[in-house]
This record gives sequence, structure tokens and C-alpha cells, in this order.
Amino acid sequence: MSKNKKKKQKNILLEVTNSLIKILQLDAMVFIFLILCIFPFYYQNKYYNMGEAKYLFFRYVSTGCLGIFAALWILSLIIGRKSHTEKRRPSVIDWFVLAYGGTVWISYLFSDYKETALWGYGGWYVGLVTQMFFVLIYFLVSRFWVKNKIILVAGSGVASIVFLLGVMHRFLLDPLELYLQLDSFYYPLFLSTIGQATWYSSYLCTVFSIGLYFYWNGEKTWERIFGGWFTVIGFATMVTQNSDSAFIGFLLILFVFFWFSFSSNTYFKRFLEILLMGLLTFRCIGILQIIFSERTVELEPLSIFASQSPFMMIPLVLIGVFYYFVCKADKGGGWEIQKYQKVRKAFLWVLVASLPISIILIYFVTTGSLESLKGVGYLNFDKYWGNARGFTWMFTADLFLQFPLFNKMFGVGPDCYAPAALDFNHEVLWAQWGNDVLTNAHNEWFTALIFFGIVGLIAYGGIFISGAARFAKKAYKEPFLVALTACILGYMGHNFFCYQQVVCTPFIFLFIGMGEGILRKE
Repeated sequence: MSKNKKKKQKNILLEVTNSLIKILQLDAMVFIFLILCIFPFYYQNKYYNMGEAKYLFFRYVSTGCLGIFAALWILSLIIGRKSHTEKRRPSVIDWFVLAYGGTVWISYLFSDYKETALWGYGGWYVGLVTQMFFVLIYFLVSRFWVKNKIILVAGSGVASIVFLLGVMHRFLLDPLELYLQLDSFYYPLFLSTIGQATWYSSYLCTVFSIGLYFYWNGEKTWERIFGGWFTVIGFATMVTQNSDSAFIGFLLILFVFFWFSFSSNTYFKRFLEILLMGLLTFRCIGILQIIFSERTVELEPLSIFASQSPFMMIPLVLIGVFYYFVCKADKGGGWEIQKYQKVRKAFLWVLVASLPISIILIYFVTTGSLESLKGVGYLNFDKYWGNARGFTWMFTADLFLQFPLFNKMFGVGPDCYAPAALDFNHEVLWAQWGNDVLTNAHNEWFTALIFFGIVGLIAYGGIFISGAARFAKKAYKEPFLVALTACILGYMGHNFFCYQQVVCTPFIFLFIGMGEGILRKE
């Protein structure tokens, strides 16, 4: 073959590859828009089939967009190899996602509950098909997402409306009539267009960082105004959404922004402004709850404490005074927050130490060694702890320990917790829950251990840990990675007490894909 003919063939392959890439970029943009901007609003028969409706929307959108992606991506890779344009090696996140996908398949193929494992348990639907959608979401977005501020603003705008509806529902304002013909007993359990309160809090902790980023990093006036609105309404719904685990997610989100705020005086002042806005919002919500007490949905004690306790005035006043002196020092010149790196490290050590200290306190209180703290429910671990998570976690540990070696390594199949648990000890479950079915461990990482075993848990956890580490390392060059790091840690912290579901988990794979896409384009 002549050189000219080879060159012409290579040029044709390059043109085809470029055309495929443009189609895939459009496919990625359409998918991201549908998930960020349409999916949160979508429902059919109000709360009566919210989970089913959300799942079907996700499945149809994923089948279309991800099906096109899978076919064209394979074709583009083949052509790219032939034209010698595909040279990039997989990243550590890529390997963890691939390992996770492979483990899910092994778990499914050797499952004793294949019918459940394929689509997932009814009402939850996180079986093999959904898990493969999660994997494809990551690769579609990481390879073909083109950073676009407009779609991020649109997605955050949608989230802010979802949050506003959530706040309104806590004061029995129901413009969409979602509570119509719903018994008042269920008011605390459902809100906004997301549905169940735990789904809502998981969505909140996953997407909040994106809108917060616009205030923290905004260069234009409209970005600051939009980010400020989003921040206020986000804190308002956080203190009214009625899930204690959201406070842990928010704490981790704020810590990430706190950590990176030590890179400049501007970032640090904006972080303090975020805290002031949050605490003032808490106080305003508390005042509204007192004024309109007859219209206020009853919430958990932690939420009421955050919004109404006079003790919350202490951090508000202290941060306000501190902010005043920071602004004064910054205006005077010569003061640089970068000089105080030891302060943020001290806060990191406090955060890290809080986990073992909490475990130690729980142990001593539970065993009766610290009677003085017996009244603190969070420290007294029994089967009623954490809305019966104590029972669920102890039961799950017993379930895992009785697995044969293969199941310990690869689990019982995606979304097969319920049938495995019933086979293990249905009498205990009946005594605790009656006709209600326990479908997961109410801890995403513990549930992954049952679904996919030790190998799957390592692969799944590796996606989040490697993602957070890679994004944080490069965040000083690309500030949007700060928001994505916060998304990951917020999701991980919240879902230590929650679970995978199609209402929220697609978002975290999408955001991790965005972060990897940014790193690939460096």
C-alpha cells in the first residue's frame, strides 16, 4: 500500500473518530441535562408510586443514552486504535469502576436469587442492570463531558426549587398538591418531588456542593447572587428535612470547603459568610416554626435544636465577630490566611479523632461504665439505636458471618439482601418488622458487603476514596474539583446511614465522572 493511500485511510479514520466523538459529547450533554434538570422533578401518581416512577424514568433515559454510548464508544475505540489516536491509559478510578463492574457480574452469575439480582428487589431496583448503568454513567461522563457552566447552573437551579418545595412542605404549603389524600402520619416521611425523606436527604447531601461552589468561587455578581440564594435555601431545607444523617454529610461538605479556603483570603472570607448565612437561616427557620407552630411538621430533636435552641446563637455571634476582624485585617493588608495552615490541620485531627472517640464513648455508655451519659440516645447502642439501625447492623453482621467463603468474597447478588436475610432468619425479622421487608443494611458500605462481598466492597469503596484523593490533589489548579470532592465525602458520610437507590446514586457517579473528565483533559 502506498504512503499516500495509508495517509488517506488514516485521515478518513480520524474524521470518523472525530464525528463519533461529537455525537458522544452530545449524548453526554443530553444525559446530564435529563438527570440533573428533569429527573428530580419527575413523578406520576404523587407519593404513591414515586420510587417506581423515578426508576422507570432513569431506566428509559439510561437505556437510550447509555445504549448509544456503549455502541459508539466501542466503535470509536476500535477506530482510535487503528488510527493510533487512542493512547491514554486507564486511571486508578477507571480500574476501580471496572473492578466494581466485574465483581457485580460475578456476584450476579453465581447468585442463588438471579431473578431478583437482575432488576433488583421490587421498589428499590438496584440489581445488575442498574449497577451497569452506574458504571456506564461514569465512563460516558468522564470521557465525553465538556465542562459547561450553564448546565451546572441549570442543575443547581433545579435543585434549589426542589429544596424550596421541601421547605414549604415542612410548613404544610403544598403547591403541587403532593400531600393530597395523604394521611398526616406520613407528612414527616415524604417531601418535595424526591419522595422518601432518606432519599431526599441523600440527594441534598450529594448535589448541595455544586450550588455552594458558585458562591464560594463565583467571579461574577450573578454567580454570587445565585450561589447565595442556593446556599440559604440549602441550609433551610437541611435543618427541616428531618434526617440526622444529613448533618454528618453537611459537616463533611463544609470541612472540604474549609480546608481549601486556606488558599486565599477571599475564599476564607466567603467560607465564613457561608457559615453565617447557614446559622442565620437556621435561626430564621426556628422563628417561623414558632410563629406558625400549628402549620409546622413535627421534626426530630436534632433539627429542632439546630433551628430553635438559644445555644445556636453562640457560634453565630462568635463567627460574626471573627468575620469582622478577618475583614478588618484583610483590608489593612499584610494578613494572609495561608500562614495559618496549622489551624486547618488541627481541625482535621479533631475531625479524624471524633470517630474513635465516639466509638469509645458508645462502648462505655452501652456497657454502663458512663451512667452520666446514658440519656444521650446517640451514645447508647442497642437494637433501637438510630431508628433500629442497631438491630439491622447486628443482624447484617450475623448474616455475613454465616456466608460460605465464596459469598464472603463476592456476595449474594446485587440487591439480594432481602431474600438472603429471609433465608437466614425470617423468624427474627418477623419479630422485629412484621410484614415489612428489610431490603438493605441502612448503611451503603455494609449493604455492598452483602451484595458484592469483600472484593466488591473494596472495589466500590475504592471508586469514592480514589476519586476524592485525586480530585483533592488537583483542586488547587481547578477549583470545581473542590465541589466534587465535597460531593463524594458528603455522599459517603450521609450514606453511612443510608443506601444505594436510583433517586440519588446516579448523581454521584455522574459527578465522579465529571471530575475524572476534568483530569483527563489536563
